[in-house]
Order: sequence, then C-alpha cells, then structure tokens
Amino acid sequence: MAENVKELTRLLKESAVKITRLNNESKEESKVKADYEARLLATMDAIGTTTLKNEWGNFRKSVNTLPVAKDWEAIYEYVKENDAFYLLFKRLSSTAYKEMLEAGEVLPGAESYEKETISITKPT
Repeated sequence: MAENVKELTRLLKESAVKITRLNNESKEESKVKADYEARLLATMDAIGTTTLKNEWGNFRKSVNTLPVAKDWEAIYEYVKENDAFYLLFKRLSSTAYKEMLEAGEVLPGAESYEKETISITKPT
C-alpha cells in the first residue's frame, strides 16, 4: 500500500531541518563546554589539584597523548616497514573507491553495495 507522498516528504523535511538545528546547537554547546573545561583546568592548576568533588559530580583531570601527523609519507613508510597498520583507521575512502571503480580498477578484498538516499533542496 502506497503511503501519502506529501505527508512523507513533509515529515522527512521536518526531520532533516530538526537534525540540522540540533547539530548546530550541539556544535555551539561543544564550544561552550570547551571554554568551561579550559577555565576549570586552569583553575585546578592554579589551586594545585587534579580532582574536585561537589554536588554536580567528581571531576578528574587527565592527560592524553594524541598524534598529529606532520609527514604522511614518513608515517606510511613506517607503517609498511613495520607492519604497523594498527596505527591507521580501518576505513576506505568512498570517493577514492568510487573513482577506482569508474576507472575500471578492482580493489581486492573489497566489495560494493548501493545505498539509496534522498536529497532535499528548496522548493522552486
């Protein structure tokens, strides 16, 4: 049984608009949170503590070491020479894969699937 197309398009558009609004709000709130976090970290450093406890929770300062790639060629060479592929994310680039397929190339160990989507543009 066919569903009401006009109603489905309205619901899809409303959902897309809501997701966009929530994503924008989330980005803005992430900036606010980052500011509060930076201020609290500075305060904790100033008073010489790594933990705080109060009615809103237990707050603990931690330090994480994160990588920043400066020379991808050197990194790739290291990964190949040391069989260190665990350092890389296991994800294929959709754009590069599509370009390979369009060029008639095959990527061993990969297969394709098609995902149907609907794009929404402003009414004309």
